[in-house]
Amino acid sequence: MKINTKILIFVSLAIVMFMSCESKRDALGVDNELIVICSEVDKPAMRDFVNAILDDTLFTPQPEPYFKIRFVAPSAYADLKRQAYVLVGALGDDPYNDGVSLVKKLLPEAQYKKTQANDPILFSKDLFALNQIFMMVNAKDKDHLMSAVASKKEWIQKKFSDQFAKRQDKFLFQNARRLEVEDTLSQKYGWTLKIPWGWEVLRDSSELGFFWLGREMPYQWISVQWEEGKTIDEVNDLDIGQKVWAYPENFYDHIRFHEYKFKMEKVYFHQRKAWKITGIWESIEEAQGGPFLSYIFHDKALDKTFHLNMLMYHPGREKTIFMGQLDLIAKSFTVTKK
Repeated sequence: MKINTKILIFVSLAIVMFMSCESKRDALGVDNELIVICSEVDKPAMRDFVNAILDDTLFTPQPEPYFKIRFVAPSAYADLKRQAYVLVGALGDDPYNDGVSLVKKLLPEAQYKKTQANDPILFSKDLFALNQIFMMVNAKDKDHLMSAVASKKEWIQKKFSDQFAKRQDKFLFQNARRLEVEDTLSQKYGWTLKIPWGWEVLRDSSELGFFWLGREMPYQWISVQWEEGKTIDEVNDLDIGQKVWAYPENFYDHIRFHEYKFKMEKVYFHQRKAWKITGIWESIEEAQGGPFLSYIFHDKALDKTFHLNMLMYHPGREKTIFMGQLDLIAKSFTVTKK
């Protein structure tokens, strides 16, 4: 009888947890804004902490952080706890600090003391909404907080990057796609991309080994260029730099890349050794420009060297989310024939 009762309790808890997860709605807000809930006195330390953790910047050419910080008072916690990216933080143990009071309400006493004595950062996903990142910071002082940056930075950055990809993937690809174009690419070339609705084919040349897509409002472009065999030196960055520098002249005609903030780094692109190149493009004919991103890699299955290049033009407006979308489209690259 006791065993049956335990089983019944376990099943009941499982049902409650399942229904709780099912009843959660998607997190609110945009994907380039972090809500930081803290007291006025703790704002400078929290700003330094967030900037140290989430330090990626897009140069357009003006610097644009991938995450904007919006500070709100602890009294607004109930209204904002379902946002997509939330950080609740406090320093010290001052009873007159409204951030400290909030953290004490949210954490069990043992966990409150443990975080102040050891690791001050708590991290959770989907706490109050689906596709949500919820962080808490409870440090004894700023030095204690900043000492945790080195060990947590890369891990937290990946969590934010994965969350962005998950939320934007749903927005870009789950409703409508240009499936007929995707199928044509697969049948014609043996590779394909996920292409969102609203994107148009600007050029498709098997002779040049060049495929170009674009959309308006904002202006976003992505091109795929390929060559037979392995035509890059994975060690020689000069070889890669020259290839990238010549790309716009060879395939776009009216633009060029600028040396300002030109950056090359070795990465992996779906388990392939690759080069990632970022920088600024500018028009030769008009006062236009913006950020660009390239990936160059060799695919062994097709024995081809690929160059995926992304550009955007959105003057006077935020660009980080749209560049992130371009990156997701590029990373949907799939070889379909081996």
